Amino acid sequence: MKRAVVLLSGGLDSATVLALAKQSGYECHALTIEYGQRHIIEKECAQTVAKTIGVASHKIAHVDLRLFGGSALTDDIDVPKSGTGDGEVPVTYVPARNTVFLSMALAYAEVVGASAIFVGVNAVDYSGYPDCRPEFVTAFQALARVATKATVEGHEVVIEAPLINMGKPEIIRMGIELGVDYGETSSCYDPCESGAPCGECDSCRIRQKAFSDIGETDPRLSFCRELKTTGATLPICEIFDSVQGEGIWAGTPSTFVRVSGCNLRCSWCDTPYASWNPEGSPLSITDIVNQTVHNHVVVTGGEPMMFEAIEDLTKRLKSLGRTVTIETAGTFFRRLPADLVSISPKLANSTPVGEWKARHESRRISIDNLSKLIETYNVQLKFVVDHIHEDFAEIESLIRLLPHVEPGRILVMAQGTDAGSLHQKEREALPHVMERGWRLCPRWHIDLFGHQRGT
Repeated sequence: MKRAVVLLSGGLDSATVLALAKQSGYECHALTIEYGQRHIIEKECAQTVAKTIGVASHKIAHVDLRLFGGSALTDDIDVPKSGTGDGEVPVTYVPARNTVFLSMALAYAEVVGASAIFVGVNAVDYSGYPDCRPEFVTAFQALARVATKATVEGHEVVIEAPLINMGKPEIIRMGIELGVDYGETSSCYDPCESGAPCGECDSCRIRQKAFSDIGETDPRLSFCRELKTTGATLPICEIFDSVQGEGIWAGTPSTFVRVSGCNLRCSWCDTPYASWNPEGSPLSITDIVNQTVHNHVVVTGGEPMMFEAIEDLTKRLKSLGRTVTIETAGTFFRRLPADLVSISPKLANSTPVGEWKARHESRRISIDNLSKLIETYNVQLKFVVDHIHEDFAEIESLIRLLPHVEPGRILVMAQGTDAGSLHQKEREALPHVMERGWRLCPRWHIDLFGHQRGT
């Protein structure tokens, strides 16, 4: 079978191109490039699209173009929301991005023995990028013929850009015929943390107009608008009943509502199905509330404060007389009706290696939001410790930057997923806790149930 490398960003055009390549009889090897872009939700969409359409392999490469900057997608520059002037190359242009991408695709094509590279560039309904034009593709094709061992030995690799002269409505019609689920794609340059599109950037406007022109509703926009503005639904990965195993209300029978989605990626995260690989589906506020059995409801995650609809949920719960705890990392601030806000600022021990390292490290502590949460709510600060001496020093340094919190509301919890390792670290932490007048925080769900989901 003939083989092709398909550049798959997770956007509308690349998903369509993948479906087209597969329909054309190619064994498809998808290549997604994470280049430090702010719209990282595209990568998650690319993974979903690759699974849905079906590929022989899916590689995710990392090239940090933030090193150079020069674009609103990779630098500290606002994404324009009012369009750009005719003939202007907008600030969302990433210098030489498609040259870099096609070069990597060419290298991958040589390795897998591909005879074609499919790329979703478009020169009709696009933002004016110079590397989306036919002359760019033609020039790169000429380069490809002399650039690799395979091509100089006569094994030509053809750069296929089947969408380059098509209008966006025409592309969408073709994709729908090919069975592309556009609800799995994201085109927004400036999405919110939940992945919802801003609806205002150039890419959003082009996409919305195209769906409107063919009389269709953008499934991505429809779903995300509910999450972002109506408060009608929340992405939920699980709702279960147990006892609160941590904090000042440990031992309290509770219903746990776990929101799916997080702006951080802790290396030791014990609920990866709500962060690293978010699962679940949107539920209405009514459906969520109807599944809460106990008077005490713990809204956790993931990161529940990411979602505007959390306000609707907590208001509904309080109107029914429930006692509400919100569990958060403290990187967002919202005014909610809550009886306790359990803040777990993430220490340096949480920072992962690999692609999420820089993003996690830059997000894990927000002094401003932590301060506002402490000043607004009844709080407890709950720190996960792994490296005892380093972590206690970091906690003390952080606390000095925050409004006063009573020592009895500063809780230290050992990191671990089995009782043996937890108890060992608790014994190591105990003298440090006693010296400072803080509290050693249990993890009763580990003691009672082990490391099990839904406990």
